[in-house]
Amino acid sequence: MGSPVVFASPFPAKWFLVGGADITDPKTHAALKEHYRNEYVTGYEEGPLGSLCLKLKTGYVAITTSDFGRGVEYSRAPPRCIKCEAIAPKESDFHSGTGLSLGNTKARVSALLRTPITSDLTDVTFEETESAGPTTTLHIEALSLEFVNDRLVRFSVDDYREGA
Repeated sequence: MGSPVVFASPFPAKWFLVGGADITDPKTHAALKEHYRNEYVTGYEEGPLGSLCLKLKTGYVAITTSDFGRGVEYSRAPPRCIKCEAIAPKESDFHSGTGLSLGNTKARVSALLRTPITSDLTDVTFEETESAGPTTTLHIEALSLEFVNDRLVRFSVDDYREGA
């Protein structure tokens, strides 16, 4: 957990884009599973889930989905919980819609997010309760940032939904 920053409005839709594909769209995960057959890992643990982790020139990208939420993580080091493949995909296919890049300074990230970032660990969130008839859903959008020596070494964007 990092220093909290709370946004009053939802994240821009482009933040959930990876190389132009929307990670919140189930079709994106189906397309990734089809294209990266051997590298895309699927299973069933607390609901259907899937993940794709690839080694890029600049670091690693891990895209995940489950019944609870969908997300993407960019990092200098391989993620601990996911096996990563080194198949050298095109870097442009996996650029982040946030505008963030590994190696950005806190000043650059602060400018992109239009909010001051001072901590090495920062969690930016937006929460809302969505209602559809008698059903309510807690919707959380989260951007986690990790810096080392004033450089961005890991960031993730997640979209969580939990029925109440």
